Amino acid sequence: MRIKHGFLKELFMLTLIALCTANVFSQDMAVESTIMHKYKRDQQGLYEWNGSFVYDQGTMLSPKEHRELKSFLQNLYDTTGIQFAVMTVYILDGKPNVHEYAEQHFKKWKMDQNGDKNVILVVASNAISEVEVITSDGAKDILTKKLCNKIFSKVYDNAFIDKHRGEGITNTVKNMVGILTNDDSLVTIKK
Repeated sequence: MRIKHGFLKELFMLTLIALCTANVFSQDMAVESTIMHKYKRDQQGLYEWNGSFVYDQGTMLSPKEHRELKSFLQNLYDTTGIQFAVMTVYILDGKPNVHEYAEQHFKKWKMDQNGDKNVILVVASNAISEVEVITSDGAKDILTKKLCNKIFSKVYDNAFIDKHRGEGITNTVKNMVGILTNDDSLVTIKK
């Protein structure tokens, strides 16, 4: 059987492209795996606070989105004192609903312990596309349930439907932060 030179060249190029793609994919998976497995749990299955403002156990954020959101929230805390944490989960570990799961973490992490006025925890479930917000008393006056529902329906739900979950989470957080800090450049919804 005779193989033409052009065929071998094409086969070589396709193999090279496949190897490069596999290498990039494996690097992304390694970063994602590192992000996923660094979260420790207690005996009740709740995650331990590790000082990070982003817990992406549900792997809804790309590694780049994870880094950028974590940096954004750390900067927010450093400059304003607003403590804003985001948690994604794929399953709810046998918990009956997202609201209860979010409340348990808010209490476990003692997020409202020091009387901080602006403390927010957003928990998003990949498996059932549900989001819950727990806020301290001071933030409740600004981020009302009605306003949060509006943000979710206009920002998060649309991105979730389009399979842009990470973008939806990031833009949801930025809208909430913009409203809290009166930074209209972050707000994409009409109040």
